[in-house]
Amino acid sequence: MRVEECDVGSGKFWLVLLFAGGLGWFLLDVCHPSAAAAEPPSASDWANKGLAFFGTNQPREAIDAYSKAIELNPKDADTYRNRGLAYSSLGDGKRAVEDYTKAIELNPKDVAAYRNRAFAHGSLGDYAQAIKDFDMVAELDPKDADVYRNRAFAYGNLGDHRQAIKDFDKAIELNQKDVAAYRNRAFAYGNLGDHRQAIKDFDMAAEMDPKDPDVYRNRGLAYGNLGDHKQAIKDFDRAVELNPKDGDAYRHRGLAYRSLSDDKRAIEDFNEATALNPKDVAAYRNRAFAHGRLGDHRQAIKDFDMTVELDPKDPDVYRNRGLAYGNLGDHKQAIKDFDKAVELNPKDVAAYRNRAFAYGNLGDHKQAIKDFDMVAELDPKDPDVYRNRAFAYGNLGDHKQAIKDFDKAVELNPKDVAAYRNRGFACVKLDDSKRAIADFSKVIELTPKDPEAYRRRGITYSRTGDHRRAIADFDKMTELNPGSPDGYTLRGAAYAALGKYKRAFDDFNRAVELNPKDPEARYNRGLAFNTVGKFPEAIEDMKIASRSGHEGAREFLAKQGIAW
Repeated sequence: MRVEECDVGSGKFWLVLLFAGGLGWFLLDVCHPSAAAAEPPSASDWANKGLAFFGTNQPREAIDAYSKAIELNPKDADTYRNRGLAYSSLGDGKRAVEDYTKAIELNPKDVAAYRNRAFAHGSLGDYAQAIKDFDMVAELDPKDADVYRNRAFAYGNLGDHRQAIKDFDKAIELNQKDVAAYRNRAFAYGNLGDHRQAIKDFDMAAEMDPKDPDVYRNRGLAYGNLGDHKQAIKDFDRAVELNPKDGDAYRHRGLAYRSLSDDKRAIEDFNEATALNPKDVAAYRNRAFAHGRLGDHRQAIKDFDMTVELDPKDPDVYRNRGLAYGNLGDHKQAIKDFDKAVELNPKDVAAYRNRAFAYGNLGDHKQAIKDFDMVAELDPKDPDVYRNRAFAYGNLGDHKQAIKDFDKAVELNPKDVAAYRNRGFACVKLDDSKRAIADFSKVIELTPKDPEAYRRRGITYSRTGDHRRAIADFDKMTELNPGSPDGYTLRGAAYAALGKYKRAFDDFNRAVELNPKDPEARYNRGLAFNTVGKFPEAIEDMKIASRSGHEGAREFLAKQGIAW
């Protein structure tokens, strides 16, 4: 940074000014014309008064004095520049630009005027024009490291982070101890997704200024972006050690703990963040997520309530609160929140989808379908929506329409196991066993270790009378899940259908051994006993099955006039 020496009367002083111009804090150059002692006040007198006013933080009075000086001497570039500086300090970037422009017209090599006009353009959001002025400063004073750093800020504000890095490189080349250049080059690398290079620059900044908590917090963020949350936590630890009131550091450390699934410690940090800043929306929101993951949905709702209070126009918070209500089984309240979410954002796909689930949980499948229709309209390439809408149609008994949606789901995702399995169920409902078997076979192809797929295909084979193929599937089912009585019961029934009662009894006995109160095993063994003429054994099995609620067993006994 440069501090210009200026004459005031017979003495000298140095004026250092900071101006927040949208590009950061900068040192601005100011000087004034030579003083004169003539009476009445000359242009120089008024200019010096302007400097004095400005130096005592009276910019409006300074502007009045500079204006009187300009009336007396409209050719003094310094006075225009200094008045521009006063306008800048009041946030009047437009008038500041006008004065800096006039100063440049009068002195085309006025480096300070170009620099200050660049800052003024930046304060107005005109970064492209700011860059042009920094170009002139670099041309007139190519050894000034500050100009490259400041021009880099302007490029960054335009999203041109690669060009920004080039300017930061030049700034560092001219001043290898420019901490701000290293720090901001790190941000530029981060914006380009090069977090490793960003960390290297933060390392340099930390080496040069080891007491700056910001550099540790920002390096922690870079480590977090690389997924190294443990190292991120170490940097956040250092940040809060240096500045125990850094609420952002606590919040970011909380997020790092959440990423490591340590929700309890995350909540502790979010508590610190909200204590330091009761309006930290992100801290409340993320604390809600942490509470939710711990199963404390009521506390999550309280945090979402705070988020709504602080940011009532954020549709995401209503959607997330709706999910929390849903986890508590309060689907009606969940729907109200989803309603608000789609009111604020009519294209919120997740809100429509989750509202559809809520309606489904309330048994309102028609309304669920309407919401799934909206999801399909907004995101027609999402296979899940067609599968979920198919479930809704199935719940309404419209299996043909359900199959159409399952068709679309597998068209979009040929590996959607759930879609094939449930399309198979729908085909069974429509007595289309051939197609059902094809779907269950596809499930087996995709998940050959899934015993349920063999079970479903085996049952369907049995329905068609193909008991030998059914037995092959039940063999595989019992191989994959030997501890389940169901496979033995089904295979026993298939053997019984083929008249192979010895094998049937072996399987029924194994099923009963695994679960003596299994109603299906008892019922099917009872039928087999009845068929081979072992009536007492049949009655005993039917009674046990009846006591477990098996309707078929109760009907059997009722026909015999036997109480269960």
